[in-house]
Amino acid sequence: MAEITVITHAFNPGEYIYPCVDSVLNQTFQDFKYVIVDNASSDGSKEVLEEYAKKDSRICLYRNEDNSATLLDSMRRYVDTEYFMILDHDDYLEKDALELLYKLAVKENLDIVFGRCEMVGSKGEILETAGVRNDIACMTKDGLCKFFAPLYWQMRTVWGKLIKKDMVQHIDEETYLYRQPSKYGGDTVIVLSMAFAAERLGTVGKVLHHYRILEKSQSRTYCRQRFLADWVLLDMARSLLEKYDGLTPQNEEFL
Repeated sequence: MAEITVITHAFNPGEYIYPCVDSVLNQTFQDFKYVIVDNASSDGSKEVLEEYAKKDSRICLYRNEDNSATLLDSMRRYVDTEYFMILDHDDYLEKDALELLYKLAVKENLDIVFGRCEMVGSKGEILETAGVRNDIACMTKDGLCKFFAPLYWQMRTVWGKLIKKDMVQHIDEETYLYRQPSKYGGDTVIVLSMAFAAERLGTVGKVLHHYRILEKSQSRTYCRQRFLADWVLLDMARSLLEKYDGLTPQNEEFL
């Protein structure tokens, strides 16, 4: 059995599907299975993914005809390995991402581990870099509360993190469903839930994940629905910090 499940949901990614899939298949760590859910793509990606699946037996390709599959569904349905990673259809990984994250996860028995994230534009140009610059072998909830502000930008999305399968059961589904009508904030609910349920977290102080930001990206759009979702996330983060005595003046100011 593979050690890691990588999951990508694809919905009309166009040319960006190539660097995404190639970055997974060309990892220095090869003991993984790659679940790709084609979420009703109509831009030719269906045929591209079928060709990839024919050539590499590690790819498990599924087709959803109505673009209704959610990440939460896929986490529960397709992950049968100890660890998993989510990768968006237009993002890509450094070649040693899985190797570095898995090595630290096994050594320190981590529940969640992630590296730094680089935001890139449509042509791969660097826009900004986020994340803790240092390696943290093992961080408890006290550390999570202490470094909440710099870590939060990495916890806004679920992409590019190596996560133990057991963490999925801790996702706050009530909050996830409550903010769902806004169509924003689902990733953050998932990651915050798991991060505060984790006993041991770690970071690698190297850029391992490249997060592509396009003009049409939701991350470049601000609207009433996103504003309302941010209020839900604000309340969730405050409640979690309070629960673990982490609502310091600094964290309150950050929120």
